[in-house]
Parts: sequence; C-alpha cells; structure tokens
Amino acid sequence: MGAVTGTYGLVGPQRVSFKITLGSTSDTQTNADILTTSGLATKASGGAPSSLAKFFGTIFASNTAADDAFRALGGEISVRQTGGTAAPAAILVGWQNVNAVPCLQYVAAGGASNEVLEVIISLPHSIIQ
Repeated sequence: MGAVTGTYGLVGPQRVSFKITLGSTSDTQTNADILTTSGLATKASGGAPSSLAKFFGTIFASNTAADDAFRALGGEISVRQTGGTAAPAAILVGWQNVNAVPCLQYVAAGGASNEVLEVIISLPHSIIQ
C-alpha cells in the first residue's frame, strides 16, 4: 500500500465576481484591476494560489494563447448587463494580452459608454491541483 505523503484541501477561490461600468462601448479591464476588485489577490496570498490566481499570474504570448489556456482549464465567463442608458446589448468578452498578462476586453455592440455589467469568472473546482 502506498504511503500518504501529504494532504490536499480546498485551494483558494475558483470564482470571482464583480460589477464594472464601461468607460466606452469597447473597454478593457486590466489584470491588476480584476485581481484587486475581485479580492482574488488578497485571498490568494493567504496560502497556495488557486488555479484562477495562477492563470492571472501567467505571462501569455498573445490573445489567442490566453484564450486557449483559459479554455483548456475549463474556464467560464458570465456577463449580465444590470444598468446603463442603452437597451440590453450583446456584450462580447475576450481575453486580451496587455503587457503580457491576461486582461478582459468588453465590447457592447449597440450599447452606450456607461453600461453596467455583472461579471463572474470561474474555473471548475478540484481539491487536487
């Protein structure tokens, strides 16, 4: 029988949620802003970083590389418009590679510059990481 060499518990948050008011119909939210606004940076500093914190700390070569890595992790982004001056708009969201770290770009097609969005970024949870 194999010997137990360590135990693993729940590792950090795998989901962050926040609200953002767009500054224009095409706006980017920086990596640092996501980490600070969501509290992920603080939560991850107390122990082993979560997969989500590791993703935000990874350097990517391109937008496609960030999208591919998030998809490979089983990541999901949910966006819901909760305010603004325009009728509900189709919100397009994608990872952008800004200064080599993943940032979110929001495009409110047919929207206004002050759309209020509720955003949830999540990864499947596993106790083995």
